[in-house]
Amino acid sequence: MPHFIHDTCIGCTACLTKCPTEAIIGDKKTQHVIIPERCIDCGVCGNVCPVTCITDQFDGFVPKKKMTDRPRPVVNLENCTGCEYCVDYCPENVLEMRLVEGHHVKTSHLVGEKTCIGCALCAEVCPHEAITMIDAPLCKELIETGNLTKYYVEGVPAADSPADAAAGG
Repeated sequence: MPHFIHDTCIGCTACLTKCPTEAIIGDKKTQHVIIPERCIDCGVCGNVCPVTCITDQFDGFVPKKKMTDRPRPVVNLENCTGCEYCVDYCPENVLEMRLVEGHHVKTSHLVGEKTCIGCALCAEVCPHEAITMIDAPLCKELIETGNLTKYYVEGVPAADSPADAAAGG
């Protein structure tokens, strides 16, 4: 079940403008609707809703959250092949391919840290499981402590999180 907008919606259009898959329709000052087939359950809509009227796929209300506090993509350099799917699918155009020192192929790089909405579409479309979504505050902490090099992690299977890698797991 995708996210759902309840009748307490005020039609402010905040959710409509932030939805990365254009799954929300509605006119200003009218109740908006989520098209189930387009919804990827990212929660961006609920995080920007000023009246907390959107429930998630588990029927729980999605709390407000700053976009800068949403998850960020972290690239496992050993798994990234430079296929560019993540760059092509990013709705906010915050990823680009760059050469990283010590690697022979261009890899995905988060260039729009402040404009990334954390929808996880990049991680979803990656055919090599090279992208993991990590909460933004944890990413910042890992970068500050030197356990994560600007949204990259090397030598960790994609199923593990950079937090596990930093802890030695």
